Amino acid sequence: MRKASSTKVDPRGPTLSELVERVGDDAWLVHRAQDERVQSIVLREPGQLEERIPPHAVLLAVGYRNGDPSFAELVARAGEARAAGVIAKPASIDAAEFGALGRLHDVTTVLARDSSDWLQLASLLKSAAALSATDSIAGARLGDLFTFANAVASMTGGATSIVDPTGRVLGFSNLPGQPIDQQRRDATLLMSEIDSPAADPDYRTV
Repeated sequence: MRKASSTKVDPRGPTLSELVERVGDDAWLVHRAQDERVQSIVLREPGQLEERIPPHAVLLAVGYRNGDPSFAELVARAGEARAAGVIAKPASIDAAEFGALGRLHDVTTVLARDSSDWLQLASLLKSAAALSATDSIAGARLGDLFTFANAVASMTGGATSIVDPTGRVLGFSNLPGQPIDQQRRDATLLMSEIDSPAADPDYRTV
């Protein structure tokens, strides 16, 4: 089981409800509690209930099966920790039950599409927190950069990341048959390449 991961965002950034509005159709609000500013995005799997939940964290509930009692406990612990919210998929819990848990424990609950990739969603949320709803590069919407990366990956037959000259990851592909290796996973969660493209002599000649 991989260790829970987190990505820091600006503590003065928007609330979870505002982030959900910015990522478009990838996620939708189920219950809005007393919103707090998002300070981190954390992947949480079954079996990690004893791990500390940072205040103002958004928990991505990864790998929970519908009816798993530990899911309700995760939401309860999120409320106790004053987390910004919990994001799950319909395969893990239905909207009515998820909303009821949110109201019971006073925590914002959000559903993401079953087809969504958790790492892509984490990146979208982090980008939405750091940037405005419209990306500053060529006026492209944040989600469109991931769509473009998938299009390039489909044409070239290889996994694709869109990176600016400073090494900041703007989007990446997520196609079947193109698994994410550990180096790419780390860069995605950090939203930054370990080695800046600007330091690559081949990149400088393009």
